[in-house]
Amino acid sequence: MTTAILGYGVVGRATYHGVLAGDATVAKIDFQDRDDLWRSHWQHVFICLPTNSHQDLSYLAHVCRRLAAEQPRAVMIIRSSVPPGFISHELADITDQIIYF
Repeated sequence: MTTAILGYGVVGRATYHGVLAGDATVAKIDFQDRDDLWRSHWQHVFICLPTNSHQDLSYLAHVCRRLAAEQPRAVMIIRSSVPPGFISHELADITDQIIYF
């Protein structure tokens, strides 16, 4: 597998059905099973995590940094609501691996 969706709630499901057209090879990783993210190598990871609080944003940044460190070739596509400037400010050192969608 080369594509994963982390967070298979409302946004993750919409990403799968709308963007990935029901591709059966996509790994759907629920938030509770997030350790599965580190066990494989991905080309693309759609990150669909909740961002309702500062703590959620901190966790989103943590996931992006860990993924960038462990899988430097993975492209992260963030499908979570983040405030303006979050990516360029909080994730400035890894912006070459991030797409905000």
